[in-house]
Amino acid sequence: MARRSFSFLIKSIVVILIILSYISEISSLYEDQAGKFDWKKSYIGKVKFADFKGVDRVIVATEENVLACLNIKNGEILWRQEMENSGGQQTELFYVNKEITTVSDGENTWYVRGWEINTGILLWEWTVNSEPESLKIYWSIYNRELISVNIFDSFSVQVNVYSLESGDIQKRKTIEVPGLWMKGNIRCITIKNFLACLKKNGGLEAITYINLFSDLNDISTIPIEFPGAEEADIMSFDNENLSILFIKNSMAKIINLKSEDIIPGSFLSNVINVKNEEHNQLYQLEINANNPNKLLRIKVHDENGKPQQSVDVEYPKGIGAPYILAGHCTTRDCNLLLSSIDHALILVRVSDGKVIWIREEALSDIVAVEFFELPVSELDASIENEFKTSTHDIFSMFIHRITTQTIQLSNLIFGSQLTMNNMLVRDDFGLHKIIVVVTRVGKLFALDTLSGHIVWSYRLPHIIPFDKGNEGNILLFVQRTARYSPLPAQCSLLASDDISGLTVLFQFDPITGYSKDGITMLNKKILQAMLLPYEDENHLKPIITVDKDGSVDVYPKQAESIVKKHLPSIYLYIVIDDVMNGYSLQMQSGKIKTSFNGISYLDPQSC
Repeated sequence: MARRSFSFLIKSIVVILIILSYISEISSLYEDQAGKFDWKKSYIGKVKFADFKGVDRVIVATEENVLACLNIKNGEILWRQEMENSGGQQTELFYVNKEITTVSDGENTWYVRGWEINTGILLWEWTVNSEPESLKIYWSIYNRELISVNIFDSFSVQVNVYSLESGDIQKRKTIEVPGLWMKGNIRCITIKNFLACLKKNGGLEAITYINLFSDLNDISTIPIEFPGAEEADIMSFDNENLSILFIKNSMAKIINLKSEDIIPGSFLSNVINVKNEEHNQLYQLEINANNPNKLLRIKVHDENGKPQQSVDVEYPKGIGAPYILAGHCTTRDCNLLLSSIDHALILVRVSDGKVIWIREEALSDIVAVEFFELPVSELDASIENEFKTSTHDIFSMFIHRITTQTIQLSNLIFGSQLTMNNMLVRDDFGLHKIIVVVTRVGKLFALDTLSGHIVWSYRLPHIIPFDKGNEGNILLFVQRTARYSPLPAQCSLLASDDISGLTVLFQFDPITGYSKDGITMLNKKILQAMLLPYEDENHLKPIITVDKDGSVDVYPKQAESIVKKHLPSIYLYIVIDDVMNGYSLQMQSGKIKTSFNGISYLDPQSC
């Protein structure tokens, strides 16, 4: 009996040890870490094409080569498909019917794809090889056939007609055109089975078009009288009458190719056609100068250009100028999908001018990011301040103690309400932070790390990265954090001005987004910028910039003494065309200048 008990005890101990060995390998989170960092935001990029499908969905294709379906009620992504790298390929044709058809360009190959509307599943895919002699290829879909129009330098147009699903060639023909029609930098578009081009003869413009399926190959011309010195352009106009938009001096005329009529009156270039029940309506956006609270106005015309109504829109501040992508009407109301110059996507209800939702698609292309600690609460700050006194006088210390404790009592009573209104305070473990991101389009965002919600945003007009290519960057420097209360945190942004090419400086508080001086033009082009690790009496770290003649500037200016003090230990480098030059700093004629120290050649293959 004793042996059985001992054997059972040994077996129990072995089982417990085995269980404990598994438990010891399990990873876990501390309780205060649970629920942190568990959000994800998805974006699609700047929308290039859009088409409403029914009353609850809108299909979009973006410049980042993303195809997506959005929920009309809230703007959420129902499904998303990412295609090739947008740097090498772009979607040139977007067509929505029973399925979605896209045509994307490549170096020598075009990709034709069909997508299922409800799920985004790829239904078919086939390719078309480009003709080496072709100057330009235009695409169109007509009667479930894909039409490619190849423009050649020999003043001929080659038309290929493909089966939409299989890619089999159904028809091929060559059309000889007059040399003057295709000469120079000509602008052409395809509308269904028509090719239309803008022809300029002296100071007069004309629309020249041809039916690609006609055996007669007759070329028709519509002369246009539109005063103004600006270059004219044409765009396709989606309606049932086979029309195009003629644009000049930011104004547009609607031209019907079938009847060769021009709708009376002039429209803005953002005008679109939307079918409302049995009638077509024209929608366009205008600036509303009469109401400072509603700066945007929707003007509605009938299909003959006669004004019907106008609606003022509660357009949110901080978002760039909009233009219309698409519209959709039901028996109850009409919706317009807008895009802005800072890549925001906005859905507006026409009846009351209300913005239903906004998607900040600038966040799809981030070029700089920084995490910031949040400031302590007012109660914690008052407790810390209680022990900070520069005097040892008993009476002064007593007054300081009473004052700080009174502030603590006030914060204890009213602090909960303040915290509810503004949750941007440091937590006990320092996990709650704020993320400041800079996007390629020049818009700043502050994101809450707990939820991912946008705390504030700031649009910097005409700001671009230093290098306009895909690898271009905007410099973001943290000069002072929030730990030095009551001094506010400070960030500095350096970028290039899109108009002048000069460097601009933008200093702001990363917690609130407030900027005292706004955008400052530096009146120079910098080659390099660097944040120094030293602090001045206000705990600001100086930034030094170097321009093309080797001059060095310090920001803020009062920190020059700190830079001069550490001059022998400051080194920097500048890389231009795979050549890296190293510099040190020295004083020349009372100014800080760069001094050449060495050169190194970089192998592009090893970078």
